[in-house]
This record gives sequence, C-alpha cells and structure tokens, in this order.
Amino acid sequence: MKTITLIFIMLCISITMSNGATWKYKKWETEKVDKNMIKLTTQGEVAYGNQFGFIKTTDDCKTNNLWLTIWTFGKHIVDFKGKLATVQVKVDDVKFEIKLRILTVVNFSPHNSESHVAIFSNFIASDKFINLLKKGHKISFDIIAPTNLVKNFDIPHEAFDLDGFTTNYIKAMEVCKNSAILNIVPNIE
Repeated sequence: MKTITLIFIMLCISITMSNGATWKYKKWETEKVDKNMIKLTTQGEVAYGNQFGFIKTTDDCKTNNLWLTIWTFGKHIVDFKGKLATVQVKVDDVKFEIKLRILTVVNFSPHNSESHVAIFSNFIASDKFINLLKKGHKISFDIIAPTNLVKNFDIPHEAFDLDGFTTNYIKAMEVCKNSAILNIVPNIE
C-alpha cells in the first residue's frame, strides 16, 4: 500500500514535468511520465481538466492502477486527503460501486486558493473491469459518499468517452515493455 501511494505521489509531482513522449489516438493518450511510469488518460466531458485512466509501471505491466482527477472549489477538500470515497461507476448500462482513496489534493492555481484537484487512486482494476471498458462507449463516476465529502465537490459527477481506449490500452502495454514503441504514429484508416 505504501509503495502504491509513493508511486502516485511521485506521479503527481512529475505530472507537469512529463518528457513530452505522448501517443494520441481518438480521445485518449498514452504518455511516458518517466522511465518507469506510463499514464493512459482521457479528459472529462463535464470539465475538460478532469482525467480518467490508468497508471502502469514498467516493473508490473499487468497491474492497472486507476487514475481519476476531479477539480473542485470545495473549501475543505484538503481535509479528506487519504480518505476513502464511495464512487458509483457506470459503464454504458452497467452500474457498480467502488472505493477510491483521495491520494492527495493539489492546488495548481496560485491565484485561487480554493481551486483544487482531488487525485483518486489506489484501486487496482480487474481484467473484468478493463474488458468492460474495452467494450463500452462511456464511463461515468459519481462521488456518492461520505456526504460531507460529496458537499466539497461543486460537481460530483464526471463522464469520459471510451472511444480510443482499447487502442491506447494496447499501446500502454507495449510501451510498458518497450518505450521506443511510443514514437510510432498510429495507423489511422
């Protein structure tokens, strides 16, 4: 658990220092964050700055660490750092709940002390979950509990288009094993 938390904290720090090696296809992109970490993400439909995807490490390519960021203006969101949130997930017509930990809360805006990004993770997606995404068209997340956490999100809902997920997932697996593959342009017909 400490290792996963450390990995994600390092990722949060390195997010703005990406080496620029990015492969994009449709609404998704695969990016080599550093020599050991690959991020595969898409942008939110409700708020473009929100992200959903997965983090892979080169020492364990099969593990799918879920990555979810949600912007908020909630004054007390920092009080929930390290806490679990109950999140309702919907992939097309399939609904289920998961527990996501708020790994950290970051203020990227020096001009607005109430503008934060809550970074959720420490959830390892199963093969069943990944296969559901590969077949799906849209995924949505609703933060539903605890109530005092939900109140800190001006918009506790986000949706993401899955168009391009499967191709980028395959690319992330390839990059995890050989980072030179990231530079190959997608074959779009």
